[in-house]
Amino acid sequence: MTELTTIFKRLTFIIILAVSFSIQGAESDSAIALFKTRKYQQANAALLKILPQLHGRELSKATLYLAYSYEKLRKYPEAEKVFKKLAKNPATWGRHRTEACLAYVNILKRTGKDPRKVYEQLLNIPGGHPKHRAKALNYLKAHKPTLTYDQKPKLSKIYVKSPKSYGLNTASATVLFNPKNGLPVAFWSGNKRNILLNSDYKAPLWKLHFMTKNGKQIKIDTLDASGVKFSFGKDKTKPELNITYIVNTETVSADVIVKVKFSDQSKFLKMSIAVQNKSKDLRLWELDFPKLLLRPFGNAENNQVVYPWRRGRVQKMKRFAHSTYQEYPGSSARFQFIALSSPKSKDSIYFASMDNEGNEKIFRESFNPATKIFNLSVTQFPLNRGIAGNNAKLPYEFKLGCFKGDWFDAAKIYRKWWQQQAWAAKGPLALNKNVPEWLKKAPVFLRFYLRVSRNYGIARNLKGAMAWANFLEQRPTPATLYHYSQFKEPKNRKKYPVAEYYGYCAPPYPGLEDFLGKIKGVNIRTNVFLQSEIFNQDHDAKDREFLRETLRSDVNGKPVMYLKERWIACRQSKRWRKRYLEMTKHLLDMGFDGLYMDTFGKNKINHECFNTKHEHPCGGGNIDNFSQRGMGKQVAKMVKGINKDFYIGGEASVESFPDILDYKLNATNVYKDMASVERALYGDYILSHGRVVRGKDENNDNKIIAMDFIEGVIPGRYFCSSKKSVPTTKIGKEFLKKVIRYTENAVDYLRTGEMLHSLKFSKPVPEVVVVESVRERKIKLPALKNAVYRSWKDKSIGIVVINIANKESENQLILPKASEWKLSPKAQIYKMAPDGKKQFIVSMNKLKRLKIKLPSNGIAFYIVSNK
Repeated sequence: MTELTTIFKRLTFIIILAVSFSIQGAESDSAIALFKTRKYQQANAALLKILPQLHGRELSKATLYLAYSYEKLRKYPEAEKVFKKLAKNPATWGRHRTEACLAYVNILKRTGKDPRKVYEQLLNIPGGHPKHRAKALNYLKAHKPTLTYDQKPKLSKIYVKSPKSYGLNTASATVLFNPKNGLPVAFWSGNKRNILLNSDYKAPLWKLHFMTKNGKQIKIDTLDASGVKFSFGKDKTKPELNITYIVNTETVSADVIVKVKFSDQSKFLKMSIAVQNKSKDLRLWELDFPKLLLRPFGNAENNQVVYPWRRGRVQKMKRFAHSTYQEYPGSSARFQFIALSSPKSKDSIYFASMDNEGNEKIFRESFNPATKIFNLSVTQFPLNRGIAGNNAKLPYEFKLGCFKGDWFDAAKIYRKWWQQQAWAAKGPLALNKNVPEWLKKAPVFLRFYLRVSRNYGIARNLKGAMAWANFLEQRPTPATLYHYSQFKEPKNRKKYPVAEYYGYCAPPYPGLEDFLGKIKGVNIRTNVFLQSEIFNQDHDAKDREFLRETLRSDVNGKPVMYLKERWIACRQSKRWRKRYLEMTKHLLDMGFDGLYMDTFGKNKINHECFNTKHEHPCGGGNIDNFSQRGMGKQVAKMVKGINKDFYIGGEASVESFPDILDYKLNATNVYKDMASVERALYGDYILSHGRVVRGKDENNDNKIIAMDFIEGVIPGRYFCSSKKSVPTTKIGKEFLKKVIRYTENAVDYLRTGEMLHSLKFSKPVPEVVVVESVRERKIKLPALKNAVYRSWKDKSIGIVVINIANKESENQLILPKASEWKLSPKAQIYKMAPDGKKQFIVSMNKLKRLKIKLPSNGIAFYIVSNK
């Protein structure tokens, strides 16, 4: 009876809820019907009454008609307020939101105000009405502003000061600002055309987000400044302009100081910002700077945009018609530069954040197809943003300028800066003795998995390990083991738990130590999964209370949760670090050869810690990156101190961890529009391995392995606990063995060499469809791909070409001049076989094109050397 009563109550609740929504919808329709019959006063009253009860689409629609009723009743301020609110609110239903934008535009036009911003906003609203979008596009195309400066004026002085503009002028670059509002008027880099259009479009250079005690947000931007002051630096060999924006509104009082400078007559501009918050009761919560309207070269839609998504991505500019963003240093952004390149002229724009401390930020990009403008901005999170009256002074600069080239040339500019940071202190892998030599030559990366509910036990993993040892002929092979201890498994949870479920220094899974001994005997060197921050607070009540002080806290003092269920420890907490080091030692004593630190090497902005008892500031800045690096150094010192051949890994780590980690797990294997940006930047400073090889379709697997192989990525991970792990088909076996042999004999190029610009093929390369192995989506990849590397040991060049088509492919590689590779014109070209044997082909000065003819899954490797 109890169960029947419960079911009846639930059904009754569902019926009541459905009837309630039906009644609400009917009342809303009735109120709108009053409006349509021109009973505006009655409609207004009815809508105001029903609004608090509505949700979703019904709320959007009713609110829109409320605004229309205000307009018909000539209550224009009320109508404007509601239309504006609907237009700005992301929760507004798409078509209602774009309709509200157009209604708001009509009010602006009647009052003589510029509607451009609202039209531009409309274009970025997802789900809007196509006709509304068309109206916005037509208006923006017909009302392009006349550029203040299209051609560069003749200027003779370094410091520009006139009623029309303030700025800096050198032989290499010129930047000008509007003296009235402080907006950038123009920027010529290397005497190219003006690329900066903020002033013409009245677009703010910066935006501040303040938070009240009650959690209400107040936004202020450049155009809200009541006054602007300019001053110049004293050293004319390093031209510098300081702009102070004075903000003094009813709610906010602040000074914003932007510093602009050129260094060493460079054509690149450097910008920084500081905010003095004079409103002691307000928290400076977010800071958007710089906000730039960039004017691309050539055909804007077809410009190639490289941006910091995963390992690097290059897409056509027209794909940014809807805004996109990436968190740094997080899962999406691993580096800090963006470049726009014209494929025809190779004229390009470069933008970078030169932050060597890992401060949290969000890169945002969008493209306006009507104005042909690329919008670029960076959101920062000021230090101590949990405390009212906090100031902001970013400890880094932004770089902007023009160059000739493509995404790879932009990566070279950024790499030069990256190599000067502490992250590169241990040098490239070829010279770094801290990374085990056996790991640099790893044939594959394996994964062991112990879990009772899935029937993944010791025997099953041992069977897979021995099969791999036989296939690999006992080559030294890395592996990671998940779940070193048995644990109480969560109910209704199919996926493996991310949290550390086992408690403090849990005992080994039955038979684990014997298993580790056996696989070590066949040269499989296993490290262990140890979660670096997330733990199971329900494991043990006493342990929970002990760890309570390690928790990350939000701005209100509440624990920050992972997926709304698990606690997250702050890695700056001394108690958590001590525990982590003790567990690391416990596991190494158990017989593991290293440590895989999960969720280590990246941050998540909404996981920041405001708990100052952990001896860090109250939110913002680079708290998490700083904390991770501190903990990581302690772990590395312990692990390497026990055995220099032990190894440490992190999960999809960003650019600031090669001096701590030996390798990293890639979050993805291949994806659409992928570019080898990360490999070009610092792939010769840290090893990486693939996410997963499923073994369902070995022909498809070969294509994924090929993309990793050509970048020097260790193929993997292969799941040894699954029924099928080692390749079983002839095509799968032969291809993987070929990849392994080539890697062993070309490790100085593929794994530890510096990546150079890839070579052009003489004719177009067709694409093939591949099912990527993480989300199993179909993507298109080039059938032929090549990569070029320079050895750190003897400066020779390695060229690798691979064919992933299911048929033979023919083409030619266009070779550069020998001088471009810093080689003699008589440098010799050799073809290398998988076993390392080289065959002389010809001297470089006698060959302009290298003929390529490869069967399906074919690989060709060439070495170009002065010897």
